[in-house]
Amino acid sequence: MRKQFLLLVIIAGLALAMPAKAQIKFGLKLGTNISNTDFSEMREIDQLKDVAIKNNAGFFVGPVMDIKIPLLGFGADIALQYSYNSYTIETPEMQDRKSKQHMFEIPVHLKYNFDLGSILGLYVAAGPSFGFNINPDSFWKDLTIAVADKIDGNNTYKRNSTEVYLDFGAGLTILSKVQLGFTYNLGLTDAAKGRGVGGVVREAWDGNAVKSRVWKISATYIF
Repeated sequence: MRKQFLLLVIIAGLALAMPAKAQIKFGLKLGTNISNTDFSEMREIDQLKDVAIKNNAGFFVGPVMDIKIPLLGFGADIALQYSYNSYTIETPEMQDRKSKQHMFEIPVHLKYNFDLGSILGLYVAAGPSFGFNINPDSFWKDLTIAVADKIDGNNTYKRNSTEVYLDFGAGLTILSKVQLGFTYNLGLTDAAKGRGVGGVVREAWDGNAVKSRVWKISATYIF
């Protein structure tokens, strides 16, 4: 609940800060997710050292509102996008298991634009992003099944239903219509955390966290 309230406060503050002459346009953004989610803490557990989790490429798509303040170069963009990621869980004892993750994301970025003429421009952007998991338990159920023979049955990973990221990005603007860019999502909150309530790996398992790390390569068309 606190994360949703923070999102509303940021959007409201951004709206109030924009001058009356700000140019507001809408567009469509799509791109590729290149996940680099950090599972290092999980692999510190002796029983899980031979478990490999591969980050697979995914995609995202959704509408975007692009805001620009004339002459000053400052602006912002706010998007609502569907995001898909998948992971492959590998253990020596069983066949590889592929798991899918579905999310809605709301990135809220402040931007600075560098005009290089009427054709090209550059921009840099930074700001928070909020993720809402549609199927929060899917991956972690698959992981628990994959490592069930290695841990006590009472130990599990619990996926968080919401996540908060800090985004950094840059890109190229063509003819004020097309934006080609990249963004790095740095997870500020835990994507999931171990919940150990008993068994031989309790001390190592309990509290171990998984952090999200994602590169996004995008193309945006402004109407």
